Amino acid sequence: MRIGRVFGVFFACGLVAGCTATRIEGGASEVDLSAVLFGSISGGYKDELAADRRRRAERLQIAEKLEVRLEGWLAALDRWGGNDVVSLEIDRFRLPAVARGLTAGFKGNDYLGVEVTVMRDAVAVVAFHAEHQLGAGDRSVTANYSANAALTQLVDSVAWAVLLELTPPKMRKPVFEIGKAAEVPKAIQLLEECGELSYAESLGFVAKGLIPASIAAGAETRRLKRALGGDLPKCY
Repeated sequence: MRIGRVFGVFFACGLVAGCTATRIEGGASEVDLSAVLFGSISGGYKDELAADRRRRAERLQIAEKLEVRLEGWLAALDRWGGNDVVSLEIDRFRLPAVARGLTAGFKGNDYLGVEVTVMRDAVAVVAFHAEHQLGAGDRSVTANYSANAALTQLVDSVAWAVLLELTPPKMRKPVFEIGKAAEVPKAIQLLEECGELSYAESLGFVAKGLIPASIAAGAETRRLKRALGGDLPKCY
């Protein structure tokens, strides 16, 4: 079984200079995830993560923050309380210690990448890589001025990407509701492109720098097209 591939086009921005994007690689699963109940999450750091990046990540408790966020969301979806184990190993991380302010565009991209494995009876049944990048000059208003806000967006974006990848399409509606409430940029962009946001909602997210105005401009057209059964991507 392969999950998450329907969203490949939405993650196509990849990790290019100046671009805020989420990327999933892999995604092969040997189990039906609709019946999976997770019981624990283990977080850590890969050996290839540079020593200075690892020290900073450990000081910021990145692994712990990912664990807490993902567990809370899985519990909210009634997918917690089983025996399957999620392993989150951070292998890419960059985030300056101070706010970027108006010089963000000159300081490069921030990013957080994690290798994800689901273990069942000591056997890996799911494996993929999730990564989110905050573009140097393309990020939300708060993430541009606050290192703490940028950190929260990195953690939430990666945790949400993992949650989405661990959820079959037929069960994804509440996953998108979670992403929308947490203001995860990728969740909002996907909902917009699927025709699930009103024009008023879109304008609110534009004001926060979460989606570009050019995308929001077609919100009502997409909503009408979806209502009439037009050809739009499906979020769930």
